[in-house]
Amino acid sequence: AGLMFGCKKPAAPHPRFPQNTHAFARIDTHMHIDPRAIDRALALMDRWGIDGAVNLSGMHPGPPRHALETQMEAAGQSHGRIAVFATPSFVPTVRNFPQTYGAVMAEQLVEAKRLGAIGLKITKGLGLGYPAPDGQTLLAVDDPGLDPLFEKAGELGMPVAIHTGDPKAFWERPDANNERIDELMAHPGWSLFEQPVASWQALLAQFERRVARHPKTTFIGVHFGNAPEEPDRVAAMLDKYPNFFLDTAARVPAIGRHSAETIRAFFIKYQDRILFATDTGVCLLYTSDAADE
Repeated sequence: AGLMFGCKKPAAPHPRFPQNTHAFARIDTHMHIDPRAIDRALALMDRWGIDGAVNLSGMHPGPPRHALETQMEAAGQSHGRIAVFATPSFVPTVRNFPQTYGAVMAEQLVEAKRLGAIGLKITKGLGLGYPAPDGQTLLAVDDPGLDPLFEKAGELGMPVAIHTGDPKAFWERPDANNERIDELMAHPGWSLFEQPVASWQALLAQFERRVARHPKTTFIGVHFGNAPEEPDRVAAMLDKYPNFFLDTAARVPAIGRHSAETIRAFFIKYQDRILFATDTGVCLLYTSDAADE
């Protein structure tokens, strides 16, 4: 969280800050907040002792919806407690600028920072859904055409929170042997079994090549580095790339599948590279202890 806000609480807390007694500010680094839900978000943050939050659903600036502008205006109601990451306009930009889409997105990011965004969020659509310029294949996570965007993030000092892939089980047959079968029965569209997408391993390899290619850009691998099933793989990236961090959003059960000793050692070794997050949802805004909210 120090990447975005710093670790110390202000000497004179803002009136909107809850009167918590903990020594350091508690910053949830992975939220998705609808601009209409700022008051509700703040109420829940007060209830659960969260001092600040990062809204990763900032979207992009400009027409047709001026989504980032709307999110920044809404975040202003929090008096500094909610920061915003921008998201590129992938589909129309690639379609309209098939030769220069990366440079165009880089300029979008410059405007996003001018409007007040402090970081860049890359959704799992990169690698799983956004079409490449040919309109037939999918845009890869490590697509060279996107290099200007990630380089610009580094130049601007804007960390990149990047979601690559999905739980490993989503690529497996959705039957009784699938450990996430209840989830896939409730959301059958989430299954990637025999779908025309890259494998889980291939996507993680693309992700690592992206991080390696931009050593001056800070990357936050969300959802436990995008690979809670393989903490050794995440640890290897942390050892190899000093520009790589991770958050814990929405993967506590997956982390818990490993031995307590393994995960305890991981957290001790990499304590300065881990950002803590709950991954609250758009509009509904819940925490694991208050699902009814």
